[in-house]
Amino acid sequence: MNQQIKKLFEAVRSEEDINQLKNFILDQAMRGRLVPQDPNDESAGVLLQKIEEGKELLVKKGKIKKQKTIPEIEESEVPYDLPNGWEWGILGNITEIRRGASPRPIKNFITDSDEGINWIKIGDSVVGNKYITSTKEKITVEGAKKSVYLNAGSLIMSNSMSFGKAYILGIDGCIHDGWLSFTIIDNHIFDELLLLFLNGSFKQFEEKAVGTGVRNLNIDRVKRTFLPIPPLNEQKRIVMKIEELFSLCDELKEKIRNHHLTSSKFNQSIFSRLQDPTNTLMKEDLQFFIEHMGDLMQSKEDVDLLRKSILSLGLRGKLVPQDPNDEPASVLLEKIALKREVLIKEKKIKKEKILSSITEAEQPYKLPKGWEWVRLSNIVSKLGSGSTPKGGREVYSEAGIKFIRSQNVWNNGLLLENVAYISEEIHSRMKGSTVEKSDILLNITGASIGRSCVVPESFDTGNVNQHVAIIRLIDKTIKEYIHLSLISPYVQEMIRDVEVGISREGLSMTKLKQFLIPIPPLNEQRRIMERLPHLMNLCDELERKIKSINEQQNHLLQSVLHQASQQQDQKLLEA
Repeated sequence: MNQQIKKLFEAVRSEEDINQLKNFILDQAMRGRLVPQDPNDESAGVLLQKIEEGKELLVKKGKIKKQKTIPEIEESEVPYDLPNGWEWGILGNITEIRRGASPRPIKNFITDSDEGINWIKIGDSVVGNKYITSTKEKITVEGAKKSVYLNAGSLIMSNSMSFGKAYILGIDGCIHDGWLSFTIIDNHIFDELLLLFLNGSFKQFEEKAVGTGVRNLNIDRVKRTFLPIPPLNEQKRIVMKIEELFSLCDELKEKIRNHHLTSSKFNQSIFSRLQDPTNTLMKEDLQFFIEHMGDLMQSKEDVDLLRKSILSLGLRGKLVPQDPNDEPASVLLEKIALKREVLIKEKKIKKEKILSSITEAEQPYKLPKGWEWVRLSNIVSKLGSGSTPKGGREVYSEAGIKFIRSQNVWNNGLLLENVAYISEEIHSRMKGSTVEKSDILLNITGASIGRSCVVPESFDTGNVNQHVAIIRLIDKTIKEYIHLSLISPYVQEMIRDVEVGISREGLSMTKLKQFLIPIPPLNEQRRIMERLPHLMNLCDELERKIKSINEQQNHLLQSVLHQASQQQDQKLLEA
């Protein structure tokens, strides 16, 4: 391996870097910089002349149809200069291009018979693979007569959906109308090279794609795709070199993948230990992890898992030490129960049906001494969702009362940049879903289900739609801890487990009232909420560090690739 190649491979740190390196190698190949030219090779100009003569002979024999003349390449259209002996070719002039065909209705031609013919669809291809070796379906002989049958070894390319991806068939079969097939005239173009160069021409195909929804490639436009054509002998040398370098890329990708997998498994093991209530070395494990988290965290996903583990530890009484002098949570809950009775007597809240006591079997895990399990309904004065006013978006106004929707509710706070507004009149008709400061909001439907925030003290008033629940605590001093509980993995898993409806996209208030929340002594809650921001800041710092390292590594790779591509007069990647 020469120094230039070695430098490129040393700059690679991720799977995405490998993909960029492969694209660079392919680009250099298409510019004639991958292998040395041999002045003794028969030039591509002679090769193209032979292709033209071969086409005329095939037309005379009736084996192919005479095609419309494709406009020659204008000088202004030439993408870049080529080495001596190379020529720009037009795809439609060097291959016969056909579109696949699908018999209609296709369901009438699908068969389970062993005599069926492979029915090759886009879904049978695997991105990154060179060959298509199997199909999920077969069609009948009658169906095959209405399609395009190809032998193994044929070259095809997708012309819709994931257009511009080329493959070699490893099987015989009929191709769906989402494919184009390419038959090389008289074998003057090495099929492996054409496959690589087609995959390296995606930018051209992207410019030629049409359609507003599912974009596809017009066959006439594809025919006028420009490809750099090397001498035949050099084509073979290029393919050998690309295969050699791509093999090294794949080996490196596997090493990177295995390293990340090993690191991820190790981190998962630590996270599992941290969340295991039977782990007697929990505090030691946590201390070890905090001291070494900078070395252990390799990706944003690792940091996300760390955040979840920290939240879990907080809810298990493992984040801060217990103090036997703390007033137990049972006293706090008794005070909340007394406040509830006062609110009922004052007719500020309605008397709710008393839910069943929490049995030992219901308790998800054992709590530290001084902690208690409580149903969410027993610590709230209000728990309910809003509604969309009659008329929907049509009644939103430029100003007025803030109308909070799920897109405004985030775990890190209430975001009001894109908040909607409703009139005072509509708000007065929706008093039951008025939002107050210190309320906790929880998204209960859709993709953002489980997202939650505390309404800040500076908030004046607002309302919510049916996708957001209001949780109003009797004791506002525990709002931060309850919010922490709601966004913890423990409660989020409960939310996923009890979603209702066929599409499993909604959380009912009945189920939410039943949620069991672990309550620590009030003083311990304060200690938890004091330590938590520090740990979360460490996570944020780690995430920024990982992002910075990734950006630096990407900058280094781009710099090396740019430096290599600028050396126009050298064969950058010669063996």
